[in-house]
Amino acid sequence: MYIVPIVHFGSFLAEALLIILIFSNNPRGQINRACALLIFTLAVWSFFYGLINLAHTEEEAHLFVNGAIIGMSGFPVAALWFYLIYSHTQRVLKNRAIILGTVFLPALFVYWQWSGATIFSAEKAAWGWAMVWAPGLYLYTYVAYFTVMLGICCYLLISYALKMKAFRQKRQSLLMLLFGGIAILFGLVTGVFYQLLGTLAYPQLTDMSGLIWSIGIVYAVSKYGMMRITPIVAADEILGTMTESVLLLDENGKIIYANGANTSLLGIRGNKLKGSDFNSIVLDRKKADELLARSTVTGVRAQCEMSYLSKQGSPYRCWYRRRP
Repeated sequence: MYIVPIVHFGSFLAEALLIILIFSNNPRGQINRACALLIFTLAVWSFFYGLINLAHTEEEAHLFVNGAIIGMSGFPVAALWFYLIYSHTQRVLKNRAIILGTVFLPALFVYWQWSGATIFSAEKAAWGWAMVWAPGLYLYTYVAYFTVMLGICCYLLISYALKMKAFRQKRQSLLMLLFGGIAILFGLVTGVFYQLLGTLAYPQLTDMSGLIWSIGIVYAVSKYGMMRITPIVAADEILGTMTESVLLLDENGKIIYANGANTSLLGIRGNKLKGSDFNSIVLDRKKADELLARSTVTGVRAQCEMSYLSKQGSPYRCWYRRRP
């Protein structure tokens, strides 16, 4: 049944294209390199999964299983490095002991598998060969390692999303959580439950969860501008962390950006404010129109005191300054 290896090789090709896309944006960026390394481990996993299904003998299948363990063991560590960098806690990676420890663990599992202390074995199925668990201390150690590493990644992502004030960073993190959750659920069904039930009724597609995860990461960091530093991204980083309320308006008085302090004050999400008229969020609309007209016509800074109107209808006295 050649459709099964085609699916795996298709996943490998998609992951290879994602790596090319990442490096085409910014090959020297630390976050890009970490993301590419993460997807590379998943590509290795998919590639050898495809080869397993093309094996003619049990010896060949076991050889390809040994190849797949490289990607499967390296993925959790690559994911940890990526999320440490993404959450701005990469200073941990400056500790050589931590680096050596995280490299040692996947190397240990590869060594165990290659030396005959089997973690996974190959078993004949109607659609080719299946990669099945070999119950024992080695397997349980590997499952614990995989679970703990992914748990740390989820913690880093959730804690980063909670403490960030910028709308872009929150949305980016939520997208990663969404795709990561889907990938984990898919992996549980096609991987863990598959093994626990001991069924070979359908092909293994666990590596497809890696593709889902990869697409989610690349889409999130590309959509919200993390792979390439632009003036818009830089401005969002600066304004988003300011404690003062900041609004950016176009020449017609339309809101084009609101930082976190502003949206908290108004009780309105930034994407809801975008495109609204400035005078729609203040009580003194005449003053607002005069402020906009004065700074636009004269080309100098204008300022006055006005009241914000929150979503609940409560007024907040503020001092407004507008630069042309």
